[in-house]
Amino acid sequence: MDLDLAVVVRAAGYSLCWLVPAALLNLLASNTDSALLKFVTFCLILLGFAFGGFAVVRFRLTNPLQHAAAAALLAFVVIQAAGILVAIGRDRSINVIGIVFTALLAACTGMLGALLGLRRPAT
Repeated sequence: MDLDLAVVVRAAGYSLCWLVPAALLNLLASNTDSALLKFVTFCLILLGFAFGGFAVVRFRLTNPLQHAAAAALLAFVVIQAAGILVAIGRDRSINVIGIVFTALLAACTGMLGALLGLRRPAT
């Protein structure tokens, strides 16, 4: 697999433009009892990963799905690193299985965003 790191970093940056506010909203929602609010903010986070995958398609690569997954994972690592620091600061436990699951979900959602970007209208 030959990844163009500049494309991955740019797409992850595009993704982070959406993810940072969504993650902050998710952090605020985690302090409430509203399961709906937590779900909505989690969906906003998934949309951020999909947006990074969608951004990869602009670069006209031969392997956009791999780049989309890598961009989503890079954005996830940045957001998750901040989340881990917040959890340590709040003296909360860190769920490693949840982190791995969410990383896989981020990669899949990034690829879904790329697939949506690759769709061409019927002619």
